[in-house]
Amino acid sequence: MGIKKVIKNSRLEICKSCKYSKKNKLIGLTCGDLGVPTIFKDGKDRTCGCVLELKTGIISEKCPQDKW
Repeated sequence: MGIKKVIKNSRLEICKSCKYSKKNKLIGLTCGDLGVPTIFKDGKDRTCGCVLELKTGIISEKCPQDKW
């Protein structure tokens, strides 16, 4: 298994345990509501609305919660 695949799988596991991730029957796990970035009242918590199967595989991307 390549390093990119290891990183992607590690990131996906973190996302699966996040309280903001949502399961979508058609596209899989999303970060919050699909296509709707959100900043919550405390200013720290945020979602990006991305499809996590795709985002986690892009090495230059980062989690809006700074979890990876």
